[in-house]
Amino acid sequence: MKTLAIMRTALSTSCLFSLIALVLSVATACSVQPEAAGQCKLICGGSIVGSNDTVMSISVKSQPVDTECAPSQATKTVGPYTAMFLVGEQISDEKGNKIGVRPVPNISIDPRLIGNRPALMNENDSPGTYRGLATLKNNWCSDACGVVTLEAYATCPEVGSSDSLSIQVHSGALFSESAIFPITTKTPVAN
Repeated sequence: MKTLAIMRTALSTSCLFSLIALVLSVATACSVQPEAAGQCKLICGGSIVGSNDTVMSISVKSQPVDTECAPSQATKTVGPYTAMFLVGEQISDEKGNKIGVRPVPNISIDPRLIGNRPALMNENDSPGTYRGLATLKNNWCSDACGVVTLEAYATCPEVGSSDSLSIQVHSGALFSESAIFPITTKTPVAN
């Protein structure tokens, strides 16, 4: 009996250390571009509003993409554009110097879109604030790696003019910079 109890304790301890090692390996591997697919699961159930504490921030991680529409594409839908944001908490050393940012999962966000956007016939089209946003409301939070990913469509401007699609997110009092995607419709070239 005593041997069985010792074996159970050893097995429980071994399982505990394995679980800790697994959690640490996943936590340290999280980033905007994780090492392996599937590490940054998105589960928005139970997500919370971000703290208005200055230690937290939301930063843009996607690169702007310039779009040049052909004259025949004027007023037509273009995209999708992918905007990525990192929700993070400041990490400081013992002297208070900022040394990094720790990704924060499960923070709910509210997107703001500016620019000409088409109706997509999904739940985001009403109210018009979210028109053109392809990412549905149940995915409006940071994933296990602290990353918010949104996809949206825009409309090419009139011939010879420029516009942009601007995507910003906020959570409580936290606001991100805008991810801006410039869009230009060319003027036809005379033959």
